[in-house]
Amino acid sequence: MGPRFRLVRKHSAAAFHELPESLLLYRQWDGNATNNHIRYAKGMLDLMDHTLLEDRSGLERAIWRRRIEARIHHELSIELRNSNDPRYMKHALTSLGRWPLWDEVVPPRRYKIFAKHAVQTRRRRG
Repeated sequence: MGPRFRLVRKHSAAAFHELPESLLLYRQWDGNATNNHIRYAKGMLDLMDHTLLEDRSGLERAIWRRRIEARIHHELSIELRNSNDPRYMKHALTSLGRWPLWDEVVPPRRYKIFAKHAVQTRRRRG
């Protein structure tokens, strides 16, 4: 994830195209690192200061931090929802709170996914 963000910062998002589907599938099992979504996201958040933001300072660093945190929480929300983990909505809300706008880091589809999460949550409670 680190190199991807640095490439977007350097070349702009227009140089890249995000694919909505995975190009690689691999096995997951209980306890492996890729299946522990919370631990993986925490690792990405920890990596942010040392790798993603090392060449930024001041307001620019604070803005990039919020954008990256929003993206990480957005992706975590999707993974938790796919795993039927009820914590997904908390991370969807955190994502929106960290950076409510969309840009080259935080995709506009986040709003559609959030709305879908909200509707599904309401139906389950209703």
